Amino acid sequence: MTSPAASRIRSLSALLPLLLAAACSGAVLQADRYFSAGDFAHAAPAYEASMGGAGQEPPSAKSLYQLGVARGTPGTPAFDPARALAVFDALAAAHPDSRYATEAALPRALLKDLVASERELADRRKEFEAAKVELDAAGKSAKEESRDLKRELEDRTAEVAELKGRVAELEQSLGHLKAQLDQIKRIDLGTPKR
Repeated sequence: MTSPAASRIRSLSALLPLLLAAACSGAVLQADRYFSAGDFAHAAPAYEASMGGAGQEPPSAKSLYQLGVARGTPGTPAFDPARALAVFDALAAAHPDSRYATEAALPRALLKDLVASERELADRRKEFEAAKVELDAAGKSAKEESRDLKRELEDRTAEVAELKGRVAELEQSLGHLKAQLDQIKRIDLGTPKR
């Protein structure tokens, strides 16, 4: 004989899936209300919450479509193109022949392009930042090289000035030596030979 407590537990266990389904359908109804009111900021998380639990029925094509629209509408707080695309992909996989999958085909294609463009833009930004860092480093290196070349030019200019000064001194000494040599020649030429 089964005890009354065990019997109640069995009947509650049998009711649990029905209660969960009712709770889930209540969550979907609330999400539908938000969606109908255009409140995508609340509709999207409500749909996601209704789809997240174990033991729940798979989401309907309509729920997936409306979640995709809520996540895929630009200018709303719920806008998340990557998540919208994932939802539309799930809709196409789970309900390929539904009218919602057909209606989602164009937004899905547009979102694919948008997500791909965003990825490409992110890649280009990374490339731009890397090129900017490289250019900054090259500019810094060029400035340092320019300073080094300027210092070297100043050093060479100072050396040339010093050499010019020495050449002038040597020319002056040479002029004195020539004068002395001329004087010696005159003296030698002026003295009789013996």
